[in-house]
Amino acid sequence: MGWQIDERIKALEDRARMQQDGLVMAIGTHLESVNNHFESHGRRLDAVEARLESMDARFDAMDGRFDAVDARFDAVDGRLGLIDERMARFSGSLDTLIELLRPRVAQEG
Repeated sequence: MGWQIDERIKALEDRARMQQDGLVMAIGTHLESVNNHFESHGRRLDAVEARLESMDARFDAMDGRFDAVDARFDAVDGRLGLIDERMARFSGSLDTLIELLRPRVAQEG
């Protein structure tokens, strides 16, 4: 009868060991799946980071273009200022000419 108890204990130990091995394998498989999941997210984050860097470079290029356009507008504004000054001088000269010609026109008139 003692040998039956020993065999029963050995059978229970073998069963427990098999269950433990199965559990360890299941945990290992699950951890591998979790690792793959996080690696997938890492690749996605890398792709997003690359896209953001590309967009940042495009925005820098656009900023440079806007600076160039702004400089052109400043140049045009400067030219318009010169034109305004010349127009004012011309208008003043025209007014002076009219005043000078007014007595002559009145005499001939």
